[in-house]
Amino acid sequence: MTLKYALLGSMTLASASAFAGIFYFPPTYTPGLEKDQSQKATSAYAGLVWTLKEKKSLMPDLTVGIRSLQVKSSEQVSGADLSARIRLSDGLAIESVRLSYVGGQRTSMGMAGIGYSMTSATMLSTFAVQRAFARLGIDYAFGPARLTPYVEGLTIGDPAKVNKLITLGDYSCPPGSMDFGNQCGYQM
Repeated sequence: MTLKYALLGSMTLASASAFAGIFYFPPTYTPGLEKDQSQKATSAYAGLVWTLKEKKSLMPDLTVGIRSLQVKSSEQVSGADLSARIRLSDGLAIESVRLSYVGGQRTSMGMAGIGYSMTSATMLSTFAVQRAFARLGIDYAFGPARLTPYVEGLTIGDPAKVNKLITLGDYSCPPGSMDFGNQCGYQM
């Protein structure tokens, strides 16, 4: 007996939606998007530099500088680094100034630049690899020609991570249809 009433009830509901003249269907889902973002990161820093010259000394030089980078959510960086190296041994004096291009990954950057050595009175080129709080590089002085490797301990770490912009997906009904919350419908 209950089976008869259940069958009769379902037929009544089916005929009611058919008589209402509405054709129901699920809404269209539009997925969200991921968009790369970038952010400028400018930081001042200081550090100690040990050069591996003919005269090996435990007394480091001081370096001060400013680094300006464009950091992308893809972890790529590009920018510039301007620094001055100050000699601490044999009297306080500016030893050299450098301007370098910085590029690579957020956690491991390469540097290539030019500078001027006041103590040698010559132009120099510089190449380095920088990680958080450390830099390993080599200078090439043009006159007289000389390679000078160096190690730096810095107060500057990796630039902050930039997240991608993520938009959420959306459910929508096509134009001309009715929105019933979790269903769309056309009136017949």
